[in-house]
Amino acid sequence: MGKFTRTYTMRLFDFGGDYAPKYTSVLTYFQECFAELCKKHRMTGVDLREKGLMWIISNINIEYLDTLPRWNEDLRIEIWFSEIKKLRAFLEFRAYKGSAVVAHGDSCFFVLDMKSRKPVSINEILKDCEVEPETIFENRKKGRLQINQTNKIGELFFKTNFNDLDYNGHVNNISYVQWGFATMPVEFLKTYKIKKCEIDFHQECFIDEDIQTQLYQDGNNFEFLVSRKSDNSLICKINAATNNTEVKNGQRFKKDKI
Repeated sequence: MGKFTRTYTMRLFDFGGDYAPKYTSVLTYFQECFAELCKKHRMTGVDLREKGLMWIISNINIEYLDTLPRWNEDLRIEIWFSEIKKLRAFLEFRAYKGSAVVAHGDSCFFVLDMKSRKPVSINEILKDCEVEPETIFENRKKGRLQINQTNKIGELFFKTNFNDLDYNGHVNNISYVQWGFATMPVEFLKTYKIKKCEIDFHQECFIDEDIQTQLYQDGNNFEFLVSRKSDNSLICKINAATNNTEVKNGQRFKKDKI
């Protein structure tokens, strides 16, 4: 079996102002589990950095299926490589509360040469990793996430700081998701549940950069664009689908309520 499992206890920092787990908590522990898998095979970010290389994630898709664990309850993460190609590795994951699957998803990783900024072959890096050809979603997403930029309902401007960074010196991908949700109306965050998130990462972002997030509503979907203000270059796209059928395009959340 090529599956790798770790169990984590939910802590206070995993919860928000509504006493519910943050949507990013599963993503945080998924990446922690991946880091532990990398440690097992001596291919962590620190190991790669010594070779002038770095891990990069190009996308994450996650679906929330049930209530996440509460404070001091356990969250079990199971991950596995479903496919390893020359330049890309596809990683699947499930999150469990007891025996129940509370979330699942997939992602795509590759390795970047830190000097040339070009992808390199990962076959040697992942040579000791088994492949379990089981996929979470029947059809793996192809191409970039498309955003319908017709009904803008919010935006946010801010500057990146030291706490946004990871050990590679660029912004941690969890920060991008947090920025997107920070653009959401509080009313939405307290009332509606996000069912599925699709996240596309387009480029790196560094400290002291001016960032703009834009929020669009498309029916029951809420879409985010994260861009660099100086040249309007795209950094990240996020689509968050809600399971609430009452949300109508441009009716419930208006720009003056943001």
